[in-house]
Amino acid sequence: MSQLLDPLHLPLQGSALIEASAGTGKTYTIATLYLRLLLGHGEPATPARQPEEILVMTFTRAATEELRERIALRLHEAIAALREGATDAPADPVLQRLLRDYPDPAARAQARTRLENAFNTVDEASIHTIDGWCHRVLREHSLSTGHDPEAEILSDSVPLRIQAVQDFWRRAIYPLHRAARWWLARIPDPETLRREVAELPWLDPPLPVPETPFDRWLEEAGAELLDACDALKGQWSDTLRYSYGAELQTLAVHQDYPLDRRSLPPAKIQDALRSLDRWCAEEDQFIPEAMETLGKLGALEDHCRGKKHAVILPSSPEFQRFLAALVQWQERSDRLYREALERAAADIAALYRKAKQDLRQLEFNDLGRILWAALRGPQGAALAQALRQRFPVILIDEFQDSSARQYAIFERIYRPHEPWPDTLMLLIGDPKQSIYRFRGADLDSYLRARAHTAPRHYVLGTNYRSAELLVEALNHLYQGADGRWPSGAFDYRDDDDDPLPYLPVAAAGRNERWQIAGRDGPVLTFAQYPEAMTKDAFLTHFADWTAATIAQLLGESDTG
Repeated sequence: MSQLLDPLHLPLQGSALIEASAGTGKTYTIATLYLRLLLGHGEPATPARQPEEILVMTFTRAATEELRERIALRLHEAIAALREGATDAPADPVLQRLLRDYPDPAARAQARTRLENAFNTVDEASIHTIDGWCHRVLREHSLSTGHDPEAEILSDSVPLRIQAVQDFWRRAIYPLHRAARWWLARIPDPETLRREVAELPWLDPPLPVPETPFDRWLEEAGAELLDACDALKGQWSDTLRYSYGAELQTLAVHQDYPLDRRSLPPAKIQDALRSLDRWCAEEDQFIPEAMETLGKLGALEDHCRGKKHAVILPSSPEFQRFLAALVQWQERSDRLYREALERAAADIAALYRKAKQDLRQLEFNDLGRILWAALRGPQGAALAQALRQRFPVILIDEFQDSSARQYAIFERIYRPHEPWPDTLMLLIGDPKQSIYRFRGADLDSYLRARAHTAPRHYVLGTNYRSAELLVEALNHLYQGADGRWPSGAFDYRDDDDDPLPYLPVAAAGRNERWQIAGRDGPVLTFAQYPEAMTKDAFLTHFADWTAATIAQLLGESDTG
């Protein structure tokens, strides 16, 4: 069960998870905790930390600069409040409470000196992106990590990836013989291959390179599949086309058409028969175009208008076996394609790594991979200890955007499930805002960290950004879903175990009201479409609708 966070009484040792929903003062809280760490403030007693000992991590460069600015501002405010002769009490209630813990003038002067030193060197504070910190560690510990300190970070990897795909194409696709037609029917050119392998985890982690050359493997693996395709084409051309195909052609022009014209009109039967003829005539075609209709032709009784019409339906067990074999062939072809794509990705990844190595270049993904390998290597324990001593405190902001490997690195160093007594590991984030899964962010890592830090879970319980009505509406919406659905609001609950509960927040008192054309507008708007839609159509339609609605509201002078 999460408890409300009091930033002045959070223990500054061990490990903890702070869930901070949007608008709840996350950056303010981090800056306050940073202030306490510099002062060694709180119980149990903790040592005062130097700025270089406090490692603050976040996801983007822009976020690191914002954090640095907010920490500097917080230091400036605290210095002003601690200054000798200051008569005005600070407006910030947290600073007011903090000052009460330093009633002695000498203690205040010492605290002010510590903060002034930190303020003067804030540009050198250990505030980094995770990738930037990994790069720094690799440079400083190049001997124990095996990192090339002269390696450059690759700012644009696309040209090198294109080169790797083209090299693979020349080495592996040009030598193909019989399997070339099957491959080119799926992947006609290197650019298509590059797009396809981009969907696979072909760089991180590296896939093992197969021992058998790709062209030889594909020729051997595809030989039986291509033989089966030729046999199926021969079966249609030699027998079924002149027997069952002729009966179907007659059925399509029958004066008393026996089938449901909505589900299987005569034109579809004729199109399906023509697609089979094209399939047989064209060497580069491996699956008939009208597979959906062909499936219906194998079960004509399901589309018959009534029993009295069923007597004129052609029936052929041989054709049904032919269709079943065709579907099975398609499934085998799809499996071979997936395996071929993974093998191609492994070969391309190896060529890509070799090209980077020759050029002494690295990607950001490589930084975490090299550090993680070093932490698991023979000198991993010593490296972890050195990093722990160098950075006894770590605060990871936007933790929900961390990848599994990034969390594994910090888990190996700081042991959040059984933390070192002289270290602090704080994870701050909001799983509802995990949007970088395409870049490796892993919500399962968040849940793993949540289990490791139990029961040291805290929540920022007040929203300072949104109007009261909006906060109330969202609480009502999500709490209703949480109580109504067995799997919880976010579909993670399993019986009594809910690793991702909805935690309601209070509103800080902003009472502005949303006005449209001079009248109160709705807090939330629900929109629906009158017909069923595919996912892509849904996203496109409602993205357009949302953008148009926002543009309309912005254009109205009496809205706001």
